[in-house]
Amino acid sequence: VPARPGAAVVAAPVSPVANESCNQDFSRAASAAPRSNGVADVTYHEVYDLAKDGRWEEMEEKLELRPEGARYVCEDDGNMLPLHCACSDSSISKQTIFKLLKAYPGAATLSNEDGDLPLHLCSKNHVTYDVFVLILMANPDAVFVLNGDNKAALWIVYLVFLTPDLTENKSRITSITGIESLIEHKDIHDMYKKAAAILFVSTCSCNKTVEVPTSLLSDADSMAKIYGQSLHITPACPPDLIRLSMKMFLETVNTARNEKLVKRQK
Repeated sequence: VPARPGAAVVAAPVSPVANESCNQDFSRAASAAPRSNGVADVTYHEVYDLAKDGRWEEMEEKLELRPEGARYVCEDDGNMLPLHCACSDSSISKQTIFKLLKAYPGAATLSNEDGDLPLHLCSKNHVTYDVFVLILMANPDAVFVLNGDNKAALWIVYLVFLTPDLTENKSRITSITGIESLIEHKDIHDMYKKAAAILFVSTCSCNKTVEVPTSLLSDADSMAKIYGQSLHITPACPPDLIRLSMKMFLETVNTARNEKLVKRQK
């Protein structure tokens, strides 16, 4: 995010047409994907079958021979593509995701029968941060899209963290007062990193932007108002999640800005 020293950080505006425009693009991309209705070459399914079974080394070998296999949509499995399968595996490697995206970049814009884009699946399953960011960058507009359960990626990241023990994890989040205190809580740290990444790419995904002064960090209600509609944050999502994630986001921007300044001075 380009910014002058001391300038306000740029953030995505509230866009009521974000979902509509994204879904139209997704529909156009979907029409280009081969499907499992017998029209496509039978060899298309081999990459998908290996992905479904989690046989990633074999899948990568087959994908190298048949890159078109990354486009296969299995209707019998709920309109899943190989990339959907990969994003549903918490142990998936960044290398495998990269190869699938290289073979078919458009897969990042396609939803399955449940309305889940690859980003939603990454949010539901505990994939690594590197995988999460790779999928984010492949389709930044996905942060604005609701799945079939009417949930967006940022909300899902938070919900998944709460799943193991609702009361305990809510209490743990409340105990976090700053970035420094996250060091002792790797799983909470991972949640905030992913939330901050979503906030980060949201600043790049719209042509029009509004300025968000750093001072808003002290006003959680204002942060929720700005991001609430465009990123579909519900009232149940704690303001502290937005506040601390935004702080991490700002520190990322400031770090990158300072690194550029140092390089220029050299």
